[in-house]
Amino acid sequence: MKEVEKNEIKRLSDRLDAIRHQQAELSLVEAADKYAELEKEKSHSGNGD
Repeated sequence: MKEVEKNEIKRLSDRLDAIRHQQAELSLVEAADKYAELEKEKSHSGNGD
């Protein structure tokens, strides 16, 4: 394999890893938001309304 091809594969692989890392962080943020929303609803429904 040519050196240029190896460099391109490495660059794309690194970029893919970075994107996956960003998506994982985003998923955690979304999960935390959903959890906070559920906790908020739970606390409102538990007031004996």
